[in-house]
Amino acid sequence: VARALALEEDGPVLIPAIDLLNHVADPSDANVAMPRCNLPFGQPGDKRIGCGVVSLKEIKPGEPLKTHYGPVPNMMLLLQHGFFLEDNPIGAAIDVESPNVEGDPALDWLRRQGCTARSFKPVLH
Repeated sequence: VARALALEEDGPVLIPAIDLLNHVADPSDANVAMPRCNLPFGQPGDKRIGCGVVSLKEIKPGEPLKTHYGPVPNMMLLLQHGFFLEDNPIGAAIDVESPNVEGDPALDWLRRQGCTARSFKPVLH
């Protein structure tokens, strides 16, 4: 599985298996930094760069990889990443009218499909 990420230095890129990282709302809970595509790899002196993540603290075998996307509202998490946080400190409800989601292609698609909801609260089954 791969997920497209919009990285500032490179624009949108596909990084295989990057969606295996778990988002945490509290940045101090993250054990890896957000993916970057300017990481050197290969032999010392090699000028090649690649995409990847860098650990922020020791990671034990079997421990989930956790990163912090930033203070992201649930609407953006749902539309761009396919999940939401029930206890999101930005708010658990998803506000379609939020200025943070205006111009989002996924939200524009929902509206073209006839979605007229102003907000909704995700329900876990």
